[in-house]
Amino acid sequence: MAFFFLCSVSNENIMGDKINILLVDDSTRVVKAVTSMLNRLPNVNHISVANTIKKSQIILKKEYINVVILDIHLPDGNGLGLLNWIKKNYPHIVVVIFSNESYQMLRAT
Repeated sequence: MAFFFLCSVSNENIMGDKINILLVDDSTRVVKAVTSMLNRLPNVNHISVANTIKKSQIILKKEYINVVILDIHLPDGNGLGLLNWIKKNYPHIVVVIFSNESYQMLRAT
């Protein structure tokens, strides 16, 4: 589902038909699997990876990112806090929440 969404994002992208993605997850297994899938998409220009909120913020300050794929649980905090920070500082970025948590748990947060 998220990958279909990413394909449609590129048509709206200011930079043309290629998108830059930041994948934020502390699981190496998830990072490998998602990166492998994303690399198969023709509209992906670059994939940056961060495993903490702090590293994510550093990347976002240095690189032009169109899409963030964001895990909720990170070693240095809650991904929803990072989501709020991204929306405040980089409102053009599309954020896709990627988590194993149940919908009810996320809704309560």
